[in-house]
Amino acid sequence: MVAAGDLKKARPGPVQHPELPRALLDQARWSYRVVGHYLLPTLEQWELGFMRDQNVVGEIGFWCRVTFAFIDYHRRRDLPVRSDAEERDLTTAFAALGSGAEGLQADDLDMIRACLEQPVGFAEEAERVRGIDLNEPWEPPESVRDWPP
Repeated sequence: MVAAGDLKKARPGPVQHPELPRALLDQARWSYRVVGHYLLPTLEQWELGFMRDQNVVGEIGFWCRVTFAFIDYHRRRDLPVRSDAEERDLTTAFAALGSGAEGLQADDLDMIRACLEQPVGFAEEAERVRGIDLNEPWEPPESVRDWPP
């Protein structure tokens, strides 16, 4: 168990990937445009987090799932984009659930969980991404390309 004082001493790890392949960079930028800006103030900070991650492909895949879930949640609830605070809370709930957090409190936890487990369009996109050249440009599927509306 980590003591609270140890957490205050924690620092970001070193950059593991000085450059990201084009498709991964495009996916990271898309996820920032939709959800990441609720968590970090700049795209550069968002990208740097991925560059520090040992499993950059898995981490970007995770955030793409969260992004699809976020869009799916809004569509299922027929919700417009709301205040930054509300959308930050939703994004944080998706991230926490996806990271295995327990005891999460959210008004709409069942819907959040359903959207994260099977976000509309994500499985098809994940399959498509498995077959692409990561050095080539990537664009999100047309169904989510223009989010937010």
